[in-house]
Amino acid sequence: MKKRRNRPVKWAGMWMVLLGMLFLLASCTANSGNLEKTKTVISLYYLVDLQHASQAQKEVVKPVLTDFSPADATPEDLLERLGKAPEEGLISPIPEGAKVNQCIWEGKRVTVDFSAPYGKLQDYDLTCSNCAIVLTLTQLFNVEEVVFTVDGAPLPNWEQTAMQEKMVILPEEAEETELVEVELYFWNAQKMELQAERRMLVPDRDMELAAKVLYALIDGPEQEELEPLLPKETTLLAILIENRCCTITLSDEFWNAVPESAKQQETVLYSIVYSLKSLEFVDSVQIQSGAGWTYYGDISLKEPLS
Repeated sequence: MKKRRNRPVKWAGMWMVLLGMLFLLASCTANSGNLEKTKTVISLYYLVDLQHASQAQKEVVKPVLTDFSPADATPEDLLERLGKAPEEGLISPIPEGAKVNQCIWEGKRVTVDFSAPYGKLQDYDLTCSNCAIVLTLTQLFNVEEVVFTVDGAPLPNWEQTAMQEKMVILPEEAEETELVEVELYFWNAQKMELQAERRMLVPDRDMELAAKVLYALIDGPEQEELEPLLPKETTLLAILIENRCCTITLSDEFWNAVPESAKQQETVLYSIVYSLKSLEFVDSVQIQSGAGWTYYGDISLKEPLS
């Protein structure tokens, strides 16, 4: 496990300022509707290794998509995965040697009790770790508050008893985020064709933005004359963008609801393809099954669709 980051804190004890700045820098994903409770998969929030970051690096925490569903995951599941950084340049918010003693779920509050090493975090490191964990856990259904304790006692050097994603007051000088316009393709039964519905999404890294398009497509249209084509139970298991090709892996719910006719099958597939291609960095889409199926009804998916 990497060492903790060493960044000096000019205003010791002013944790609210640090907290506000951290959430501002993570606002591309964290401040959109209470962590977007409609998500079908959860992101784990890791700390960025600032010692090896470029001068242009502005992120303090970085989200990494998982295969966890907000409806099925537990705090223990997320914290166990969060304890291991997934790639170079990221650091776990849980310091080396610290373990989760237990998680107590009471109503919409989760109390996370860590072992003694977590209590040794101070100032900037403590703020960053707490925030990364809160950003992760509040994606779970019915979790709105997180309380931290160490071996059953209040967390040392920390004034706030319960943390919520929505409690953060961002600095007044923060600039408004410029939204990204995308097109989502749904079925228009009157015109008997796919029709684009324009949406404005919070900008993000390419992979996360593409995932947001899929989430919105699964949630369905806002216009009454349009109909959804993807089953509501569909889960996005994995997503990858490489050489302008977006590869997505969809759950069995998608594959178990294949329409009868080839024309209907094509309509469903191209609602996904056209929607993702509305992103400037996507030229083609490879649709995969977690079970390894290479056909969607009568249509071969061995090659990307464009």
